[in-house]
Amino acid sequence: MVSVEGVRRRVLVDTGCSRSIVHVSCCQAWTKGAVDMVTVSGEKWQCEGTGVVHLQLSGGASTDVCVCVTTAKPLGFMVILGMDGITALGRVTIDAQNSVRFGIEKSEICAAADTVVAVEEPDFSANYDPLSNCWTAAWKWSGGKEPGVLRNTVEAYSVPPEARDLYEEELQKWIEDGWLLPYDEHKYGPAKGLIPLMAVVQRNKKKVRPVMDFRELNAHIDAFTADSDVCSDRLREWRRQGVNVCVIDLAKAYLQISIHDSLWPYQTEF
Repeated sequence: MVSVEGVRRRVLVDTGCSRSIVHVSCCQAWTKGAVDMVTVSGEKWQCEGTGVVHLQLSGGASTDVCVCVTTAKPLGFMVILGMDGITALGRVTIDAQNSVRFGIEKSEICAAADTVVAVEEPDFSANYDPLSNCWTAAWKWSGGKEPGVLRNTVEAYSVPPEARDLYEEELQKWIEDGWLLPYDEHKYGPAKGLIPLMAVVQRNKKKVRPVMDFRELNAHIDAFTADSDVCSDRLREWRRQGVNVCVIDLAKAYLQISIHDSLWPYQTEF
C-alpha cells in the first residue's frame, strides 16, 4: 500500500517495467499524448499521456515520479510502480518469505504477488510459478501433432582441440547448476530423439558456448518471430541506464527455463 497523491492505493511493484504507470483517476494533472509500451509477452500497451504523481511510503519517504497515464487498469492495479519509481524510493529487496522492503524503509510494507504469470504465444506457452520461483515453457507442435522418432544419431559434434577445456568447463557448470541432467527413461520412457551438442567459439569474447542443435526438432514447430526486433530496442534502452546497471547474459537466462511438453521423449533436459 502506497500513498498516491494523498490516497492510499494497492500498488504493483514491478522490477521488470522501466516506467511507472497509473490509472487516470490517480493523476490530477496530466498531458495527453499517445505512449506505446511493450509488455513482457510482447503485446503493445498504449497509454493516453504522461503526468507527475506524488508517492509516499508508510515510513514517510516520498518522491515525485513522472508516470504514464492510462484509462484501463494495467493488470487490474491502479498503479504499477516501475524502475523509475522504485529507484526514487531507494530500491527494493525481496526476502525468502516474499516480503518486499524498500531500501529506505525500516520494515516491510507489502508481500510479493503470488499470481501465476503466463505468456501464451502461437508457437509456445510459458508459465511462472512463484512458489518454485521457476519459469516453465512448452512447445506447440505444427498441426498439433508431435514428431515421431528423430533421425539424428550423433551425440555431439567435434570440438576444436584449443576449445576443448573451456567447452568441458562450461558443461560442468551446466551440470552443477542443474541445467543438464541425465535422461530419465523410467519417467519419460524410451527416448525418441537425440539432440546433439556442439561448441560455438566466440573469439572476440574469449568464450566457448555449448549449444544444442534443435534444427531437426524445430522443423516441427511453426516459429513466429515478427516481434523479435523488440529485443534489440530493449537492450539499447537498458544500456542507457548508467554504470550501475548490468545487462544479463541471455545464454545463462534461457538455460534456467524448464522445457516441457505433454510428451517429452527427447534426450536433453534443462
